[in-house]
Amino acid sequence: MFTEDELEHLHRATLDYLDQVGVVIDDGEVLDELRKAGCEVVETSRVQIASGLIESALERAPGQIRLFTRTGEPAVDLGGSVTFL
Repeated sequence: MFTEDELEHLHRATLDYLDQVGVVIDDGEVLDELRKAGCEVVETSRVQIASGLIESALERAPGQIRLFTRTGEPAVDLGGSVTFL
């Protein structure tokens, strides 16, 4: 289990990594959408995502979502006070 300080440190380190190093995206449509959102695409498919963009998306994201099986039955609720790794 992580402490609040450890989670905050992990979150900040992840934001820094995505902003400075980025992530490789091999889907042209996704790259176009990320460009439109203000991300910088370098080396053809590596995308650097500004921390402000990620923070803004997290603020708008729901606090909890429900996943379903292929047959439509509820499988698991993600979010709330539970952390999944």
